[in-house]
Amino acid sequence: MTTLQHIHFSGIVTMMSVYRAKSSLYEYLTAGLISGALYKVNIGLKGMVAGGIRLMAVQMERISRRSCCGSL
Repeated sequence: MTTLQHIHFSGIVTMMSVYRAKSSLYEYLTAGLISGALYKVNIGLKGMVAGGIRLMAVQMERISRRSCCGSL
């Protein structure tokens, strides 16, 4: 994940968590989808969809590793 993606991701997670007054898996998945789409916006709609799905999948993998293996 690039620095710009990380900044977008962290900002989106924080905004959603503050707005909802709780933190859950949905904030992380949504933030991965949005920041991945923003990263590929210059390619067009297909690129945005593919980038969003890819980054969301990366975040799901990281979350599952933490839950099964402790913090890595």
